[in-house]
Amino acid sequence: MKIPRYIKTIMNKIEKNKHEVYIVGGACRDFLMSRKPFDYDLTTSAQPNQIKEIFKKYKIFNYGEKHGTISIYFQKKEVQITTFRCEKTYSDYRHPDEVEFVKDLKEDLSRRDFTINSIAYNKIFIDYFNGIEDIKSKLIRCVGDPNLRFKEDALRIMRALRFSVNLEFEIEEETRKGILNNYYLLENISKERIRDELVKLLKQGNFYKILVDYFQVFSSILNFVKSSSLEDLRVNITNTNTSKLQKNDETVVRVSVFIILFVKNKKINLNQIEGDLKQLCFSKKDIFEILKIVENILLDIDVNEIGLKKLLNKHGYEVLTKIIVAKQYLVTTDDEIANFKKALVQVNKIEKRKTCYNLKMLNIDGDDIKKIGYKNKEIQLLKEEILEKVINNELVNKKQILIEYLKKRKTPSD
Repeated sequence: MKIPRYIKTIMNKIEKNKHEVYIVGGACRDFLMSRKPFDYDLTTSAQPNQIKEIFKKYKIFNYGEKHGTISIYFQKKEVQITTFRCEKTYSDYRHPDEVEFVKDLKEDLSRRDFTINSIAYNKIFIDYFNGIEDIKSKLIRCVGDPNLRFKEDALRIMRALRFSVNLEFEIEEETRKGILNNYYLLENISKERIRDELVKLLKQGNFYKILVDYFQVFSSILNFVKSSSLEDLRVNITNTNTSKLQKNDETVVRVSVFIILFVKNKKINLNQIEGDLKQLCFSKKDIFEILKIVENILLDIDVNEIGLKKLLNKHGYEVLTKIIVAKQYLVTTDDEIANFKKALVQVNKIEKRKTCYNLKMLNIDGDDIKKIGYKNKEIQLLKEEILEKVINNELVNKKQILIEYLKKRKTPSD
């Protein structure tokens, strides 16, 4: 395993002080999957106070010290170093009530969520729970008893679903049963953490199978899912192209498609959806855009320039482009998809050329209109009239042309 120089330096400093240290978790998993690791977490036999002493010349963050984690800022990188530990009871179904530091790496790895995340590395891979085999078999499997793992930390349920989607792994049968036995415990988890896992789940990969197989999980955390049915969901997924979701699609597009799969072909309760999104602490901007996409998912998209300018005037560039992208995944034929892609190209051209489609883009303002002799009360209606003609290509958006039109239009009011 190729280790970055800064991680090697940290490990060497810890080992020179007579302590064990290993890379653990996601970095090992990603390397074994031929993916480039981005985060390197370390586990060590050194206790927090010893880590602070070893790295006393460096910037230290001790916000995780209660649970045995010290973060150090080293060569412009933040690295988390956690002492070998075992965990006691979890009365809040999320955080251990107390931790006990141990000297045994295996005991430390046994507390982790899934076998694929319980692999350690220092010169060789150490794999007590067959995580390497599960990576080869593309399986998400809990370390030990799944019911115990999910009762310790119910957020692991969302993490299991997220790993399954993002890594394209199946969930092992006993782990699946553990999820379905314990999903109700998610009500104890903060909504922000559930939102974070949901967004990560939706961000990469094809998530439609997870929605069907674990309908109860989503029903337990979202009211608009409770108002839906598994059969409706199956039908909606059959009539979509969610398998073609792109990795670079924006979060609001993916969240919108996710919502629409549950509510399509029925009366959409935007208030209920908005309530769920607020509970999950989405930003106001995201909520606004998601609701606009959901509300307008059946919008007819005219691929000619005039039709698209009218839509841009009504919805704005950012929202309209996201509506069109979302619609691509909710149709079934290649011709429909091609039409939406063509519309998207046209919309981008209109925006890039700064073609006029709203009042702010008109090359005439209220002062210009008043100089012609119109009253204040007429200005807004006149601007809207001019805009309509510009959008319909009946007038060119040039100041002098617009002024001449207003002069010839009729005799200004007295």
